[in-house]
Amino acid sequence: MFQFINENNSNMKGHRISILMVAALLSTFATLSFGQSSSLSGVSVLGGCSMSFFNNHHFDYGGMFANPGVITGSRTAGNIGLTYFNTGSSWTNADELQYIDGYVVNATTQSFTFPIGHNAMYKPLAVTGGADAVTAAYWNGSVTSITGANTNTAIATISSSDYWEASGSAASILTLTWDAASDVNGLTGGDISNLSIVGWNGTSWDVIPSTLDVDKLDIYSYDRNFLAGSPSTLTAGSISSNGVIDLNNYEYFSLASLSLPFTQLIAANNGIGDNDIDMLLYPNPASSFEDLTVVYHINEFESADIVIFDMQGQVLHRQSLSDSMGYDKISSFPHIKNGTYLVSIITNTGEKQTMKLVLLN
Repeated sequence: MFQFINENNSNMKGHRISILMVAALLSTFATLSFGQSSSLSGVSVLGGCSMSFFNNHHFDYGGMFANPGVITGSRTAGNIGLTYFNTGSSWTNADELQYIDGYVVNATTQSFTFPIGHNAMYKPLAVTGGADAVTAAYWNGSVTSITGANTNTAIATISSSDYWEASGSAASILTLTWDAASDVNGLTGGDISNLSIVGWNGTSWDVIPSTLDVDKLDIYSYDRNFLAGSPSTLTAGSISSNGVIDLNNYEYFSLASLSLPFTQLIAANNGIGDNDIDMLLYPNPASSFEDLTVVYHINEFESADIVIFDMQGQVLHRQSLSDSMGYDKISSFPHIKNGTYLVSIITNTGEKQTMKLVLLN
């Protein structure tokens, strides 16, 4: 077993990483200037230690006494092992049999696909490049065992098999992947349009506005390539955030299925977040207020109400919202006659969004 020791300890499980660029170069059967390194079965990066690549690393490179294999890094909270890819480095031929089972640091400043896996599952994550390093790891299992049950009504179900950690001070576009073992078909009820990235902000789950990649991520390439003519499907594919996100706002990321009305809201707004308040009335026309769902997203949320007015501006009903995004049914509102009404979301700061609703029995 090869062990690469570094007295500096980095702790990603403490939710943020201070990366100390003190590392050892894996250079078995390679030269320091331009050689290629290889991974051997049983290579391990101990807790508090790190290993670095400064050139191209071949996961499947054979050679004398060298065999393809998994590089394993300590995952112990507060005592993790780190594998660095530094400026000018890359990797070749990571796959389902040879990858990094642990925490990987992209210090290349370039867009990068992390060759990460866990429990014999290879599930890369990709980010766009930036001046600051990004660290990531994949976990095969249910993230809700750590975070607790989801309470965001916009999220119907969170994956029970895949989640990732990603941390870094630079805003990045995030890409997650899946394969047949991820059971995206079961997760989304066979409707891949319901799929989304979600992020755990330390207290609750947020929907990360994201779009299915028409051409899926090439998980066997280090530089965030997408495979032209190879679409994302229920059995294999990738999904990317609609824009850059601050990775330091989240501890974990996963795949999730969204509630149907919320996916319509995202589609209608080409991704939520551009307006102070996004809202959708579903269905509209409606057969009654009891049949109505108000779908919403509020950018700056402290408190807000749903308020129903008649066309003369008289308040007919008011109920409070408990979160910055989700959907609410109109509750405890007496039956009223057919006609046109105004439904508003009004925040405590005075922001207001109003839509017309038609009731047709």
